[in-house]
Amino acid sequence: MHPCPAHVRNTGAADRTSPTAETLSVEHTKTGQTPSAADSSAMDLSPAQLTEWLWNNFSRSIDSDDKIEQPAVSVADTGSWITSFTAEGNDFDHKKVRARELPGGLDGCGLVLENVLTRKECQRIIAKTEGLGYGLLGRGKTGAAYRGNQRVQMDDVTGALGAEIWRRISEYVPTADVLPDEEGVWGAEGLNSRFRFAKYSAGEGFAKHVDKPTIFEPERCSILTVNIYLNDLAPEQGGRTRFYTKPGGFGQPAVSAGGCAGSLVLFKQAVVEHSPWHDGERLEHGLKYLMRTDVIYNKVPR
Repeated sequence: MHPCPAHVRNTGAADRTSPTAETLSVEHTKTGQTPSAADSSAMDLSPAQLTEWLWNNFSRSIDSDDKIEQPAVSVADTGSWITSFTAEGNDFDHKKVRARELPGGLDGCGLVLENVLTRKECQRIIAKTEGLGYGLLGRGKTGAAYRGNQRVQMDDVTGALGAEIWRRISEYVPTADVLPDEEGVWGAEGLNSRFRFAKYSAGEGFAKHVDKPTIFEPERCSILTVNIYLNDLAPEQGGRTRFYTKPGGFGQPAVSAGGCAGSLVLFKQAVVEHSPWHDGERLEHGLKYLMRTDVIYNKVPR
């Protein structure tokens, strides 16, 4: 895996010492195909290769009346969306995952995990979701100034995608938690089968908020947000997830996450104490892709 870059310009600048993104994947786009497991046989993509590929293929802006987000799409073949590989080509290397606590850890701003996905896996996910079709959110009362992005929602029918990501991150997730005003302990089950993918263009962001939980039934709900970053961003591009530590989210952000393809941040939702206020920093130029799901917990029987 290539390390997270200090600077990646999301404007199509390629690493000319390696095959360009066009050489790797433009034919997939022309024929309606997406990068497959066979494309992941050797080395991972560099940040510049992934950046050029997505910019060349998906940089067209959607006009305001072009397409509205559709209901969630059910997908049964998500096992092909990510495929584990190492230099030997047989499995994902858990030793490359790096954990880094943000201020307060999971009782504060959260936990960052790096190298959860390879850039080739990020490339395949972007291609698959672009094939499903991103659409503009219904603005309602909030308006684009509150939340400006395009989104597609996907239901992981077989659970293959969620199971593989869970296999990679579960050792970093608390096996149990205690909810306020509840008796007993809640145990981690796995990931929500509903995945939400967001695409941001220049000038777009997500205003300050806390994440609401998904309540499936009285004794089964989400507690943690999982934000997975699918492409690299240079510092001057913005687009980070910024966390605030003062009550009510006042003041300046204390820390940020994102900007590195294949990394993620875990943090608590508003069903528990210590749910952090955060926002999606304005993207100054280029594109930003984000993949969102939740960790589901069940109440443990006494």
